[in-house]
Amino acid sequence: MELKDRLKILMDENKVTAYEVSLHTGIEQSTIGRILSGKTKRMIKPTKKALCLYFDVNEKWLISGVDYKTKYFEAQIRIKELEAEIEKLKTLI
Repeated sequence: MELKDRLKILMDENKVTAYEVSLHTGIEQSTIGRILSGKTKRMIKPTKKALCLYFDVNEKWLISGVDYKTKYFEAQIRIKELEAEIEKLKTLI
């Protein structure tokens, strides 16, 4: 899956158009169009940051598809890991 596919997924999930993303992020609509067409493979930092904030997704996931998609999901996984660690520590007490 490429960057253009991940952006399209986010737009579909949030039911927004390229125009709406542009309006809310300040990213030029033509830039969003180039990403969606696959002409742009890499983004400058302000564009990445704006898209991640707007869609509330992990930057690493947006760029490479690696790691957790949302910060919320990432936090939930970490909470479960910490709960398991606490349970292990309780057995030592």
